[in-house]
Amino acid sequence: MKIESEFLDISYEAQPDCTTLEVAVGPVKTRYPVDHGGMRMVCLTMPPSLVGHHVPVTVTGDGRLDVWGLNFREDELNVAGLPYNPSAEKECVTKSESLPLSIQWFATWKCNYNCSYCWQESVNLSYRSERPIKADVNKWVDALLRFNPNEVYITGGEPTILSGIEDIVAMLGAYTHVSMTSNLGKSFNLDKWFSRVPVKAISGVTFSFHPSQVSWEDYQLKLEHFCDHYGPEKTGVELVMHPDQVGFKQPLLDLAKRLGIETIKIDTYCEQPTIYPKPVSKVKCDKEAFPADPAARKANPSPDREPYYCPAGMKRVNVDPVGDVFTCMSAIDRGKMFGRHTLPHYKSIGNIFDPGFQLRPRPTLCWETFRCSQCDADRLADYWVPHGFKHQLPIPE
Repeated sequence: MKIESEFLDISYEAQPDCTTLEVAVGPVKTRYPVDHGGMRMVCLTMPPSLVGHHVPVTVTGDGRLDVWGLNFREDELNVAGLPYNPSAEKECVTKSESLPLSIQWFATWKCNYNCSYCWQESVNLSYRSERPIKADVNKWVDALLRFNPNEVYITGGEPTILSGIEDIVAMLGAYTHVSMTSNLGKSFNLDKWFSRVPVKAISGVTFSFHPSQVSWEDYQLKLEHFCDHYGPEKTGVELVMHPDQVGFKQPLLDLAKRLGIETIKIDTYCEQPTIYPKPVSKVKCDKEAFPADPAARKANPSPDREPYYCPAGMKRVNVDPVGDVFTCMSAIDRGKMFGRHTLPHYKSIGNIFDPGFQLRPRPTLCWETFRCSQCDADRLADYWVPHGFKHQLPIPE
């Protein structure tokens, strides 16, 4: 096989007895964990020195494995042989030209609570075990303000665990809009906030209530003090509709009404796995779903699986506790799940502390809007532009 580019996309369907696949490019072999449940895709990144040469390529599995397609992509956006659509890409650029930059910063993955329903807690070996980079307040502020964002949204973990967070908020707030989510636990020191964070420096803080970790009386009292100082317009409340705490919904709504708080988030409860799930294949993929001829591919039955150009990476980025920058929350999650096997468009686009770091100059091509986090979708969905390829594509892992 002639190696046409550095990126080789492999579309496959693995049956339950297959747990890994191995790609051999000449004498170099790479093993990947596989996922079940229909057509999936992995991507092999090869040395540039191989491009242009004829090298034998084989794909084998340790169980039943059907390989539907091997496609070289011209670049990271030319996925699975998908043709480049310059007009749609240009439309996305033009459409989002006036969209200001928004940064979501995960100040730390660690938390002083251990709620059973927390998605990070359920995969704590991937999230809670990491430590924030040892960068002082000024370095974080300079890095986050470098591209003149219109908004910095701080979350975690519990962001107030990070030393100096009050000073960071105060300094950021002098130049841009700053908002935050917190559990209002012991690490949220009201005295420090009142003395170090001016009212005008913060756009708002949403406080999530977790009944298994703190009493209603303590949460209510602390919330009232914050609201008295910063005002109801800068105070928000949040509750996850876990079966054990649905009874707190009405008291929370009543409290918000009494204090004049309008930012109220009632989150749907989603049961979290104790580890990343390994789905069982329930539906066998039809071979005609991904034949070699793109014109023969069957229509995509769901709009949220269609490819879109998205300004993530250009107008919206997610920054993790060590300063690595990702296009979206899904990219962070997939990067953690698959490590070095992560597809190119899911990998970090650089580190915010690197003097040479730049935002993406082009939109990201994504066909997984069903995975888009609400925080990202709220800011970007209006700027998505359809690629125009209304056929089934494999789910990238």
